[in-house]
Amino acid sequence: LVALLLAGGLVTELAGFFTLAALVTFGGAYAVLPFVASAAVDRFGWLTADDMVAGLALGESTPGPLIMVNTFVGFLAGYNVEGGLAWGLVGATIATLCTFVPSFVFILSGAPIIDRIRTTGAFAASLNGITIAVVGVIAALAVFVARHAAFADDRPDWLVIVLAVLSFVAVWRLRIGVVTTIASCAVVGLSESLIE
Repeated sequence: LVALLLAGGLVTELAGFFTLAALVTFGGAYAVLPFVASAAVDRFGWLTADDMVAGLALGESTPGPLIMVNTFVGFLAGYNVEGGLAWGLVGATIATLCTFVPSFVFILSGAPIIDRIRTTGAFAASLNGITIAVVGVIAALAVFVARHAAFADDRPDWLVIVLAVLSFVAVWRLRIGVVTTIASCAVVGLSESLIE
């Protein structure tokens, strides 16, 4: 990978970007994915906003960690930029390695001292600040998904908007289970797509 990095191109972009994402983002997948979505769609042009929303939906609806959306982004970057399944697999592999290896290095090297310093005044205050920032980043991800799902092609999709409002009321006010709510929305969405 280091030898390929010297050659430049997509491999360099993927490795550099996903390593940076792993090193500078805190708070889990919901904090990392807005950063990834913005860069992959707007800065690099590896995939479209619709592709990113589809990847987020796929990540949310399948078992496993949501951060695996990075693998999806890496695959589409390789597939779309360089072309073909082989480049897609290269992109997915690089994105996955560069997402997880920095975390493993930090965990293995820092685990012995983290318990001692996490209650230290300045460090504890920093963790509280990071927690507050993560809430804002999660809100930014919600806005990204809502904007691209409910306002595709700059026109409101009233079915999505109505389902979002009804889902919010069902889960928060009526205390209907999330699985039931998602299944109901899926049935409505599938029915609507069959009617068209």
